Amino acid sequence: MDAAHAAETHEVLAHFHVDENTGLSDSQVEQSRSIYGRNEAPKEEGTPFWKLVLKQFDDLLVKILLVSAVVSFLLALANGESGWHAFVEPAVILLILIANATVGVVTETNAEKALEELKAYQADVATVLRNGRLAIIPAAELVPGDIVEVAVGGKVPADLRVLSLLSTQLRADQSILTGESGSVSKTARATRSAVAVYQDKTCILFAGTVVTVGRVRAIVIGHGRRTAIGKIRDAISESADEMTPLKKKLDEFGTFLSKAIAVACILVWVINIRNFQDPAQVV
Repeated sequence: MDAAHAAETHEVLAHFHVDENTGLSDSQVEQSRSIYGRNEAPKEEGTPFWKLVLKQFDDLLVKILLVSAVVSFLLALANGESGWHAFVEPAVILLILIANATVGVVTETNAEKALEELKAYQADVATVLRNGRLAIIPAAELVPGDIVEVAVGGKVPADLRVLSLLSTQLRADQSILTGESGSVSKTARATRSAVAVYQDKTCILFAGTVVTVGRVRAIVIGHGRRTAIGKIRDAISESADEMTPLKKKLDEFGTFLSKAIAVACILVWVINIRNFQDPAQVV
């Protein structure tokens, strides 16, 4: 449900066709699960290390440098150079490419580790009200519209819209999303503005956050990838594959450089074409 934070509790309940005191029925749960799926992040297989390494060399500018290293080595041998002198320039180029590949592999590995670390914030179980009875179930089985209860010390299993406080006050630690140094107060009152940042959504408990004070009854409005933390996970995953401005500039420079080298080779060939048949030029 969009903008659940700006809707009154009865409007949210009506949207999901659920009663706060009885919860969803089994048929409603199955129907909702068939539409929205399970309350878990999609499993993503990590990229093998060797693929990460090869990926760093799949770049036009890198390929040009590799070719230049080989050509430099062959020219050194053709000119009669021997010993370590023949390897100085190729070795420098290769060391630069290895350093570049190392930085790239470390960066992508850190991004994959960040995705794995986000899983630690997921709740394992949830207290849910279904068919008029409370039960503890795996958090992955929650569906939008479920009525859940969360008490002090409990992890929030999905994005929840607060329905009613079962204690005098309710506070939650949502620093993983907002960076706030302390816990924040939560209430069942709707937010005035439909467009609001996380800090202003005082009637929403976000998945992965922790209730620090009180006990609450709330309704699931978002789960799996549709939670705030799920969106962060998707953003990290997309940024790992997205080209940075520097990478785009380097690719453009590599394309320009390859064209410039091709033009230079053609010009040299055209200028010296007459000398190819000159016996005086033949060694």
